[in-house]
Amino acid sequence: MYKAGIPDFSVCAKVTVSIENMNEIRRENFRKCDIKCAEIWSREKYEGKSRWTPSDVKQWRKENGYTWHERNDMVICDLVPTKINRFFGHLGGVSECKKYRMI
Repeated sequence: MYKAGIPDFSVCAKVTVSIENMNEIRRENFRKCDIKCAEIWSREKYEGKSRWTPSDVKQWRKENGYTWHERNDMVICDLVPTKINRFFGHLGGVSECKKYRMI
């Protein structure tokens, strides 16, 4: 679903995190998201596991077909199925970061 031309993937997000200093380098954003997700999943004992690491989250993403969607606010990221993220055309947070850097 789109709101004002921006996709809202919150309904299919496995987890939503906030990161600081989002930038146009996606792998850096994903690393920050994996750190935050590991904290949340450890606290929630997601899948019965109490000690998630960022590497565990990254591996889980790859094995289960999920990716981080950086929202246009350049703070919030949703862990969503890669197929959904690719299917719905959008610019997202990385594009906003690039635009912001050009100002």
